[in-house]
Amino acid sequence: MKSKIFNKYKQSKTRDLIDVGNSEKYYLPLYTNSDDFKKDYHNNLCEYLRNFPSENELKFIDDNLYYGYNEFKIEPTDLKFTLVESKYNIAFDIELNKNNLKNVFRQAIKAFIIKCYQRNSSLLPSGLNWSDVITIVNKKESVRYEKIGTENLKIFLKGMMGNIAENLYVSGFSRMLLENYTYIHGRILEVDFPSFIKNEYLELYEISKFLLNKRKVLQEDKTKTLINSKIKFSNPKKLALLQTIGFFDSPAIANLAEDKQNEIVSLLLDADKKEFVYKNRLNLNSKNPNYQIDKYTAFQYVEEMEKMLNEMQ
Repeated sequence: MKSKIFNKYKQSKTRDLIDVGNSEKYYLPLYTNSDDFKKDYHNNLCEYLRNFPSENELKFIDDNLYYGYNEFKIEPTDLKFTLVESKYNIAFDIELNKNNLKNVFRQAIKAFIIKCYQRNSSLLPSGLNWSDVITIVNKKESVRYEKIGTENLKIFLKGMMGNIAENLYVSGFSRMLLENYTYIHGRILEVDFPSFIKNEYLELYEISKFLLNKRKVLQEDKTKTLINSKIKFSNPKKLALLQTIGFFDSPAIANLAEDKQNEIVSLLLDADKKEFVYKNRLNLNSKNPNYQIDKYTAFQYVEEMEKMLNEMQ
């Protein structure tokens, strides 16, 4: 990350500043508090649009999600945790729920501490002896966590370097849980998921939810605008369009009697079969199209419909 940043963003409520669009002068502030984010939203949007005048609010929201909050959009109760397995130089994500992740942590930490014991590793915290930490029953080692304690456990966790098993690693939230929220309770290992959600996830989830709701409203407004801006054809234009696209020459229609053709068109346009369809078609097919053109106007729009179809190609 570049060192040049906006002075006004040098504050503890932002957790980072991200360079967006390779800009030398703009950095996207990423927040840890949802109230601060909402309060500053308008000012940050204005700053973004000032630096990127060709963009819009939807792009601002998408950049925020992409650079800072996309991984926090899942409901906390539905959150899954990722381990990365590396095989044949290809990485695979493995998703686990919190109970499965806790079991994996317990097995991995136990295996690592026993391996340290077998190698007489220097990772053993000062003040502890392996004979206090490891007991052997029937040639099988077990770990006495109550002798280690949570503070000393962190020394072992640091030594693991996130390697859970051979070719299996923690990443993202899983790494955070392993390094900061795994502790010893009595004789067992525990993972403090509630504190993780409260301290690391909940506020960013609220920001993500706020952004997604904003985007939904903007997209709905955009859709409504598009719908409202669509050309609304009058019946004479619609009839001219049917004529232009060859509707009356299609086999299914051409084989019908003219009266039946007019009846179908009257149903399509919700128009009077005789007064509108029949008389406008007379005008469309007339060798003298100027006949009562002020009343039966479909002929006037044939050229316009032909132009519109050409522009669509």
